Amino acid sequence: MSIGLLFPNLTLSSSKDIIICTLLDETDLTAKQIHSRVSKTKTISYQAVFKYLQQLCDVNTLVKTKNTYAISPDWIKQLKTFTNIFDQRTNISAAGPITESRTIEFNTYYSFIEGILNLFSSRMLIEKDGPNYGVGALRHMYWALNFGDQNFEKLKIMGQKHESYVICNGNTIIDNWLKDYYISAGFKGIKLEANYNLENDFAVVGNYIIQIFFDPETEKRIDYFYRTTKEISTLIQKGFMDDMLTKKVQIKIIVFREPELAKTLRDKILTFFD
Repeated sequence: MSIGLLFPNLTLSSSKDIIICTLLDETDLTAKQIHSRVSKTKTISYQAVFKYLQQLCDVNTLVKTKNTYAISPDWIKQLKTFTNIFDQRTNISAAGPITESRTIEFNTYYSFIEGILNLFSSRMLIEKDGPNYGVGALRHMYWALNFGDQNFEKLKIMGQKHESYVICNGNTIIDNWLKDYYISAGFKGIKLEANYNLENDFAVVGNYIIQIFFDPETEKRIDYFYRTTKEISTLIQKGFMDDMLTKKVQIKIIVFREPELAKTLRDKILTFFD
């Protein structure tokens, strides 16, 4: 029973996250079976696994039936509800080629991520005989919240059809988790804790530069959730999805063509990868 919403098949550091990933792949396992599978990833005692199972049941992430455990249907329903309600697709590519500066505004974090994925995966910024690089400099790795289906295919287009590299000033649990996920999608390199002098996030795709501006309050909220989260599985209890999906934001991107500046920025980012 894999829902493809929050937990892709990654090697996670938190025992609770590993337990959840195990039960997303195989349902109705006993504590002994779960311990056997978790032990293949992380050294942990049976008693510790049993304690974590009880804690996950207490917060309704898991349910216990007789001697077996499974992901709670209510928990899955809650995740799906969040992503479905705010499934705002921004079809940027339908607007045609970008021949001059274009400004695009988003009023939810989710629609912003969807818009970025659509823009980069459309390949509309890659010109014939032009550079095929896609690089970015970010405060924190971007999270699409529903990487499981179409969005992951878009991420793979970004990672596999571009020479894609990202430097990121963050080095949190979430940044590290997403780093592995981007690499699995085909990105050539991700450098965390880059300590890059970054006023605003930006990306360079081909000869185009994409400047990204978050309103100050949204920047603070994103930084708070990334900085304070110790386990991926606790994000929904911390209110990340509710906060980031329901609250109105002001996120603006400016896309413009400037080949020389694009090359300068691209070359600077690539120095982080020798």
